[in-house]
Amino acid sequence: MEVFSYLDVEDILSLRRVSKLYYNLTHQGIIWKNFLKRIGPNAPQLPPSHSHSPQFLTSFEAERLVTRAISFHMNWMSPKPHPLSLNSFQVHRLVQSMVVLPGGKYMVASVCNTAKTHYSLVVFVLDHRIGGVVSLAETPVKQKAYNLQAKYMNIDGTPSIVIAYLRRKTSPQRNGPGVNSSIYNSIWENPRKPIDPPVPLQYVCTCLQISLDSLDALANPSLVPGSVEFFAFAASQPPPFRLISVLRSASELGVIDLAVIDGVPTLAVVKDFETIVFKELSGRGFLSTLCCAREVPYSSNPHSICTFRLLPHQGQVLVIRAVELPERPFVPRVGAPPVLTPELISLSMFSLPEPGDNEMESRLADQSTSFRADDVEGIQIADPSASESVRSIDNADRIEHPPLVIFYRSEGGTKLHELVIEPTLRGFLPKSQRVRGMCKFEISPDLRRSLRDRVKAMAWDEGNGRVFYVKPSDSQIHVVEFAKAPIQAPDGQRWPLPLADERMLDL
Repeated sequence: MEVFSYLDVEDILSLRRVSKLYYNLTHQGIIWKNFLKRIGPNAPQLPPSHSHSPQFLTSFEAERLVTRAISFHMNWMSPKPHPLSLNSFQVHRLVQSMVVLPGGKYMVASVCNTAKTHYSLVVFVLDHRIGGVVSLAETPVKQKAYNLQAKYMNIDGTPSIVIAYLRRKTSPQRNGPGVNSSIYNSIWENPRKPIDPPVPLQYVCTCLQISLDSLDALANPSLVPGSVEFFAFAASQPPPFRLISVLRSASELGVIDLAVIDGVPTLAVVKDFETIVFKELSGRGFLSTLCCAREVPYSSNPHSICTFRLLPHQGQVLVIRAVELPERPFVPRVGAPPVLTPELISLSMFSLPEPGDNEMESRLADQSTSFRADDVEGIQIADPSASESVRSIDNADRIEHPPLVIFYRSEGGTKLHELVIEPTLRGFLPKSQRVRGMCKFEISPDLRRSLRDRVKAMAWDEGNGRVFYVKPSDSQIHVVEFAKAPIQAPDGQRWPLPLADERMLDL
């Protein structure tokens, strides 16, 4: 085993082909767990539960994490990244939106029935050795859940998935005939395209908790999904979902973020386009408010928060806003495309409010920058908590946090812009940005035909190189793999060649 510690992953996989002896020896868990240590922060994130701690990983799970991370990196950095496989899984529901948790173990989806009369939230396990993508738990929702967010958090000592979402409802006094609050556009990435309902709507931001221990028990591969034993076991367990917070508003609610601030799990949601409301999810449950002051030269112009990201490690929040500029007199040519309203995109750093601080006075940004952008859409800030912070090479006492990456589209979606913000101790903003055409991949004819039918929702598993998408009126989840991974048979054995000693499966 000491010799194996000097070999690379490629050497181990090559050695595996030499003989049955080496085939069995190279499946030892200690080999792949050592590779995980060597990969360090570049390894996919594990769920923070007891059963997923490194010492309890099986050799198969460790090997899958390592091979996915390495093969995805090699594929993605190649001159022509290409999908390696396309798989589809029947989920018997219409998926409206979905979020993949870091590490690619679980997915949370907003779903409905085919008649679009009943809505719910479903938690899927994504690597079940029998069913692949398998639903584990479901809870009904009165209206369609949108702006879905999910994150691993510890709630009152329980490792959990915290799920936050919005829903719209009509007031009982104003509920006119035929008004369905669930049909309106749920894409809140472009505040220039507001909905226009025939009656006023009310907004509800709900936060749920589901224990990871409950999910791990339901994901036990010894329980065949859909079997009588599976449902009997599920019925014997306590209800998996627990309501931990509800915020109601007659004003429009928008983008949601979740983070742990000073050790307290916290929900944050945009209200009325220019305010962020914070709610502690444990402890004293304080409510706080941050009213973002407008840019000084444009204080009379409307500002709309497109998205934001909580940065607890530096006590700030990054807020990205669209600033509407006054239109200039202009007579378009006959047949010319419509003229877009001139806008600025503003990036601002605000200090986080103190718990319980509900002052409604506007607060100036700690730092701000802006640039002209008339047709920006799809602004997204990568979640820095999905990547691990590491100790500085130069100073072991200093923690280096991952950079912030901001993406947005322009020119009708044909240009993809990327802003990379390198972290500093406090107050960092980009001084330049990169602009590139949309990424192009070598796509198989089957995948091209599938994507041509339109896409309803997508989710991206960054650590494992998987894209999940669903099509309108299709009850399947399609999975595009950009990484390679070992295959496990339904009985837990390696495939296609089983191990000689089955005891090694649990190592």
